[in-house]
Amino acid sequence: MSVGVASALAQKVAATGGKVSETDVRDVCAKIAVPLGGGRSTLSLSDVMPERCVQDLTDITRRFANKEL
Repeated sequence: MSVGVASALAQKVAATGGKVSETDVRDVCAKIAVPLGGGRSTLSLSDVMPERCVQDLTDITRRFANKEL
């Protein structure tokens, strides 16, 4: 996982007291720009992630918050 994504999610975990929802993960991903076309255009990470990946990232983040990883 990207260090930037992991850091942003860790900050969200800390801010929410360890309770992380799929909406929280989407909010974090919405703030991360993904360059496309050699940097000529950008979209948010949440716009380019498939739904299943968001669910997986939410699960991983919850496990991290519960110290299961």
